Amino acid sequence: MKKNITFVLTLIFAAIALFSGCSKEVIDSSKVVKLVSRIDLYMNDEFGGNVNIHRKYEYRYDVQNRITKIIYTDENGITTSNNINYSNDKTMTVGSSIYILNNDGFVISRSENGELKETRSYNNGYLQKMELFSEIATISIVSVYSYLWENGNIKSEVIESSLLTDPSSKISVTSVYEYNKSLQNKPYSMDFGIHYVGIPCGWYGKSTLNMPSKIIRKREDGSEDITAIRYETDENGYPIKIFVRENSGNEALRTAIMYND
Repeated sequence: MKKNITFVLTLIFAAIALFSGCSKEVIDSSKVVKLVSRIDLYMNDEFGGNVNIHRKYEYRYDVQNRITKIIYTDENGITTSNNINYSNDKTMTVGSSIYILNNDGFVISRSENGELKETRSYNNGYLQKMELFSEIATISIVSVYSYLWENGNIKSEVIESSLLTDPSSKISVTSVYEYNKSLQNKPYSMDFGIHYVGIPCGWYGKSTLNMPSKIIRKREDGSEDITAIRYETDENGYPIKIFVRENSGNEALRTAIMYND
């Protein structure tokens, strides 16, 4: 049973590590230099497989430079879209998800169809803790993220996941981050921070000062994965391509970024 639980929790880690959002900078919409119009996400040789997945995200904005629509095209060419509605300063709706914001405009909780899916807490604008509630079939999982900051960057991230009904099933992964100190995060509408998928700026607190160059993920059994990250930027230092190398594998394009003129 423990082996099966560990397998399920490992799948949860694989999913949320790739798609979860992290700390984001508070951006004055009137000072945004670049508006991201499209992100192409490539997953090659993902998790030891031999796949070639291409997903596309497009963004639309209002006059305040807030994202109002996300258009998603999956690897099969199927397109769906979600409108983002800002009903007041404390509530934001994306599809069936309702986000509650604090006084700084950061997301503190997300519910879907009336069910709590995540909570977040901050210290001086920096994300400190995040809880995600998810399900695989009939299995309920809770994942707790804890962050340690140093000199404006996230030094480490600890993810602990367990069955909601069995805390003793917990497994954990610790990620340690290294940064390219010559490459600072820029004021743009999407932040690539410690993940290279891209999350709207201003949703999840302050972003890292610099862009990460390496992620070392350590597991309880002593094994680890190392992700090396390289950026291609435009003449103003904004990333346009993000390349990754997993362990000793070949470097591959992970993210391509396009901006509005």
